[in-house]
Amino acid sequence: MASADIGPTRAETAREGKKSMPRELPHAACGRAFGQLDIVVIDDAKTMQTIVRSMLHSFRVGRVRTFDGAAAAMQSMIVEPPHLVIVDWHMAPVDGISLIQAMRAERMGALALVPALLITAHPTRKLVEASIRASAHSLLAKPFAPATLLKRIEAIVSDRRPFVLDIEAHEWMLKGTIETLETQRARWRKYHSARTGYTELIAPIAARAAKPQDGPDKPAADAGKPGAAKVEVVAELSSKKSKGLGGRRGDQRAPVDVKAKTGHGGGKAA
Repeated sequence: MASADIGPTRAETAREGKKSMPRELPHAACGRAFGQLDIVVIDDAKTMQTIVRSMLHSFRVGRVRTFDGAAAAMQSMIVEPPHLVIVDWHMAPVDGISLIQAMRAERMGALALVPALLITAHPTRKLVEASIRASAHSLLAKPFAPATLLKRIEAIVSDRRPFVLDIEAHEWMLKGTIETLETQRARWRKYHSARTGYTELIAPIAARAAKPQDGPDKPAADAGKPGAAKVEVVAELSSKKSKGLGGRRGDQRAPVDVKAKTGHGGGKAA
């Protein structure tokens, strides 16, 4: 009897083995204590490396490795995969997003299941979408406080979302990536709608506030006020004194009662 009739061929066995492989696996940091974590920090700025490393040591993280660029970090992580990667977006020649995308390839083995925290000083909408598509667990804007970084790491450790293997693309994707992206876009649409409505609401108020308050009719409107007559009388007396029309030198004129002239209380001048 031929060997082919006894059992499946090697190719069939390989295909069956590939089908039986789990398509969902937990990420490397899932449920781990801080003392067990091996964290890789990748940033081309030495100052930022020092700051993040100091923060992680204050959290009593088990091990911290720092690298200046993606190439050196990748060589080390392939040999010894960490539990978490904290990587800066703006690096050259390979940025943080490209590094995370390379990590997700199926051929990377255990490194593909390492969660990533992307840090950046420019958290634009385009970058947020790119980080979600690359299956980064979180994005953090610089500068950040130690408490903020601590909360992000705690959230990643407690995140139970597994990585799902895409057979056709040969890469691992964080479960719910498409749903997360759609949710984020819905939030942006809602924010844009609310902001547009708010702008339209305050536009008339802003227009009224910008309108000049002193117009050509204001003196006429102020003429009817009680204080206007008093100002006119004082101005008239000052004008007469300056012209020398106050009579003889010894002549004492009686003071003018402004209230009597305006009709607001009081009698005639004494």
